[in-house]
Amino acid sequence: EQGDVARARQMLGVFLRDVSKPIILAIARPIRKKNLRRLVDAYASDRTLQERANLVVIAGLRDGLGQGCSERDAVIADLFDGVDRHDLWGRVALPRQHSARDISDLYALAAEGGVFCNPAFHEPFGLTLIEAAQAGVPLVATQSGGPSDILPELGFGALINPYDTASLARGLRDVLTAPERELAARRAQRIARQTYDWTAWAIRTQAVMEGVMRGPQGQTVAVQQHDHLLACDIDNTLTGCRNGARAFAQWLGREGERFAFTVATGRSIAEAQRVLAEWDLPTPDTIISSTGTEIWRRSGSGFTLCEEYATLIAQDWEASAVRASLDGTDVRLQPVYDQRRWKVSLFGTISDVPAIEARLHQAGVLARIIPSHEKFIDIIPVQAGKAAAIRFETARRDMTDDSVIVAGDSGNDLDMLSRFDNAVLPANALAELDGLASVYRSSLKHAAGVLDGVQYYRTPQPMLMAGE
Repeated sequence: EQGDVARARQMLGVFLRDVSKPIILAIARPIRKKNLRRLVDAYASDRTLQERANLVVIAGLRDGLGQGCSERDAVIADLFDGVDRHDLWGRVALPRQHSARDISDLYALAAEGGVFCNPAFHEPFGLTLIEAAQAGVPLVATQSGGPSDILPELGFGALINPYDTASLARGLRDVLTAPERELAARRAQRIARQTYDWTAWAIRTQAVMEGVMRGPQGQTVAVQQHDHLLACDIDNTLTGCRNGARAFAQWLGREGERFAFTVATGRSIAEAQRVLAEWDLPTPDTIISSTGTEIWRRSGSGFTLCEEYATLIAQDWEASAVRASLDGTDVRLQPVYDQRRWKVSLFGTISDVPAIEARLHQAGVLARIIPSHEKFIDIIPVQAGKAAAIRFETARRDMTDDSVIVAGDSGNDLDMLSRFDNAVLPANALAELDGLASVYRSSLKHAAGVLDGVQYYRTPQPMLMAGE
């Protein structure tokens, strides 16, 4: 439904001195993890933001304070405190009630020179981000969770550190003042409407459910023989560029009989399948998921967990002991849906690793610590990991290490990139892999870089004479 800008301005007129200004719009439930107070503080910290735009926060529905749960009341009170403490009355709107039509109108108003902001500590997906983008509103959002996939796909917007007020203010300012902002916003709007089409998603969901209902077809077949095993990370290795992903799919369609295609990802099996489907990437023979702690093999129309590998890595592993050893520290667990039977996932950087190692050692807990993306840490069994899972698969296929090609872009790919000679880094690889030697560093990004690396390793390299 097309929103009514004039109606939105009328709605906000009781709050704002100058309703002609663009708006910074946030829509979220009034709970702490949505991090709305930091948005108020970021707005208060930046005079440019206050001069260029008003702040509009839609934080649920209320009849006043003391009418809801204690967390809701505390969050609303904190927002009022922020506005009052920074003398922002007349620049900030905190409407008490709203309708679906009001939301549509506010999106339309935000599309006129404004921005939509989601500063949550972690956002699993971000439905309001999709709604805003489809209405033509540029996005500023947390770098933790779904937005880190959505914004690169749209090609415009800013990802921010939700714990850093300056990062949030900078992201808002950069998007509000971006050159050719309107053109970039319209382009992102077209991509949002094409990529996140609800009818197409319904068709895909139906196909997945039909596959689940049918279940595996036929009996287990013998392992197919291949010349090479190609193991790739997913995020920003195979994804990140639609043209590159399409070229990779076409190449594998031609070369699939020679390559056992495997993905090795930090994501769960379900999330891995979702992202592969969203990017129209081929279905792998094997999915090594959850940072090398699970091996899933293609079986009929689905995937089956390798119990032999699970038994192997489960020795000396107890997730509850890992969590208990971290009690009393400042580390924060990732949400429950990111925890797996053989993986404990935290928020943190490589600087947190020594303290975690000390805690595990003190508790007598055996485990590996895998930092990545400068914000995540996975703790896994000592015998697990992407390299270990790949070696388990190559042994099963009677393949040698020199028949393996691996590709990745972040810290959780380090162990496979450092343990196999035929390793590929796309040009967009993170700085945390800068110390790697003996890898092929492609000048191309994402899947195009993977294809470039495969071609490099398949082309015989000239032998150097002694003394050269």
